[in-house]
Amino acid sequence: MRTAHLLAYTVVLSLLVVTNGASLSLGEAGASSFQSPIHIFAIAGSSPATGAAGENGRLALVAPIPQAPLSARAAGPPSAPCGTPAGFNGTAKGGQPPYSWGWNFGDGATATVENPLHAYSAGGAYTVSLQVHDSLGQVAGASLTITIGAGSGCVPPLSIRATAAASSGTAPLSVSFLSIPSGGIPLYLFAWTFGDGGQRATTQNATHTYATAGSYTARVWVNDSNGNSANATVVVSVQNAPPLSVHASMRVLNVSCSCNTCKGHAGMNVSLSAQASGGAPPFTFDWSFGDGTPNGSGENITHAYVGQDPWDATVTVTDALAGRAASNVTVTEQGLVFNCPMVPAPTPVLPTFLLLAVLGGATLVLAVSVSVLLSRRRRVRSPKSEEASPSPSTTGAGSEGLTSEDGAQVEPDGKP
Repeated sequence: MRTAHLLAYTVVLSLLVVTNGASLSLGEAGASSFQSPIHIFAIAGSSPATGAAGENGRLALVAPIPQAPLSARAAGPPSAPCGTPAGFNGTAKGGQPPYSWGWNFGDGATATVENPLHAYSAGGAYTVSLQVHDSLGQVAGASLTITIGAGSGCVPPLSIRATAAASSGTAPLSVSFLSIPSGGIPLYLFAWTFGDGGQRATTQNATHTYATAGSYTARVWVNDSNGNSANATVVVSVQNAPPLSVHASMRVLNVSCSCNTCKGHAGMNVSLSAQASGGAPPFTFDWSFGDGTPNGSGENITHAYVGQDPWDATVTVTDALAGRAASNVTVTEQGLVFNCPMVPAPTPVLPTFLLLAVLGGATLVLAVSVSVLLSRRRRVRSPKSEEASPSPSTTGAGSEGLTSEDGAQVEPDGKP
């Protein structure tokens, strides 16, 4: 078994002295009479090479002795109460003694003896590591885990819990992460990774935006002032957003009438609205009113149209990923009924008075003229009727008793 770990060495001996043919003993049950012999040593050790007495004295040749690789082992209890010293043992093999020892107990404490004692002041799981150095500079290591339970005056083990305000949604998804550490010995140090290769964070709480769809595991680490460490994870699911779409609608607010009968308008105020869906919020809205006026922006907007309807209004919506969708709506008052007030024409006072005065005077003159004509006609008697039938009023009467048909006194010759 010993020779299984040894190597065979070929040694070339170059003698710088003259041996005069004397033999040279190689010390391993062998000899040579050559000036420059070659011999293979099969066994490790010191093999003196000697010549004849009185010749060149002794020539000692030392073959290298190969060493087994350096190895180390650490032993200790799997658990211990908080505040109670725990014993650890170190073992080293191979290499070249003497050895030096280096212990790290996982809570910031160290030791440089082969078999140290150590008491933990906080509960938790600790990784104890050992490093062994030999005299040739070789290094070997070993480790073990010890769990420290709660005890009187013992700090609870360090732990951390992680949550996400929104663990699922459509891309791009902005997620706010929250971490809650407990136990251990403050102050705490934090480190975040978000699972998508993006920028890390070193704050207790962090915000990260996922740009593409996928399932991501965010992880937070916390270290306390004793060097204890704990971590927690949150899984975030991101889906692709549905296609962006938009629908435009209009509502007439009022119409400015331009005539008393409301058959037209000089202006019309219209409320325009757009409803976007899908895509990636936030959205921006751009309106073209279709009447040559400058564009407007906003999800809901009011515009005053002037001129003759109809008009074509178009809205274009853009999402956070530069996706676009458009929709249009026809703006018209056709079929709508508006209660425009009737404005009566003003009454012309002076012209009406003059007209009435003229008409009144003409009526008066006409009435007087007709009356006079009628009076004159009654006074003229027909000669034929007078000869045919004498008036009864003249029978048996004198000249003084003659009268006309209307009762007027007349002279005998018929003249009044």
